[in-house]
Amino acid sequence: MRTDLTASVELITPKRAAEMLSLLHPKQRKVCRDTVNDYIRAINQGDWDCSNDAVTFDVDKYLINGQHRLLACIETGVPIECVVFRGASCMGAMDQGRRRTLDQSLRARGIDTSKKHGQVIRAMAFSTQFSRKISEADAERFIKAYHEGIDFVRENIQPCVRAPVKGAIGRAYYYYPNKSKLLRFVQIVQAVFFGDNSAIVKLETQACDTAAMAAGNVLLATRRKRRGGGGSVNKDIYLRFETALVKFRAGEPCQRSQNLRCARKEQFPLKNCPENLKNSAVIGDQQ
Repeated sequence: MRTDLTASVELITPKRAAEMLSLLHPKQRKVCRDTVNDYIRAINQGDWDCSNDAVTFDVDKYLINGQHRLLACIETGVPIECVVFRGASCMGAMDQGRRRTLDQSLRARGIDTSKKHGQVIRAMAFSTQFSRKISEADAERFIKAYHEGIDFVRENIQPCVRAPVKGAIGRAYYYYPNKSKLLRFVQIVQAVFFGDNSAIVKLETQACDTAAMAAGNVLLATRRKRRGGGGSVNKDIYLRFETALVKFRAGEPCQRSQNLRCARKEQFPLKNCPENLKNSAVIGDQQ
């Protein structure tokens, strides 16, 4: 058994962080600016927690883990508390565990969530930037600010429906005084998407419902791209659904999905979005 391994909780000052970074391993991975910014926000908002993910030095005293949080410490000028581990034998053995999903992390914080709850939060918070990450603390703030819209999406939209649809409808919830009309939009879209002709007949669709049917056809056209298509497909779906929701709310007919042209700015900005999410969200929250 090795006796040269040590671990301790240390308060790392910006000066100490710079000293540690001067020992960075020459084969360390490149800095991810988004990760540093996430840590900076956590520190500035008072959300920084000391976790078991240690600032780690190897047997040759090189820094092999923790560069992002040390950079955040330097840039904020705020001391942070971290576990510091010394004597690790192999950098390649790190970061091999399974990462917790946002839902799992929220449940660990005592928040009641269901499967794909995190997907709805990200889709609503960042509208077209679906690949962005959101911290557990920011997600908790977002839930408190927009729990009604999140619950509407979770209760009325099938889990298999793509994230941008959930994001657009979740945001539109706060712009539809008549929630039953928004529910009708959801019902028509899903009936078209799932090919449920009996549901369409039962809903007795009219000319003013054609925007919802056009939106359903947009979603149907991308069904085969469900596992691919990337951000450009998701962005197109989101913006077309925004246009459909605006037309549906106004009772404007829209006979073809091609007529759902993308607006140049966010149609449903979230005015009470937590500040750091508002600054990083797209289009409307910045205009």
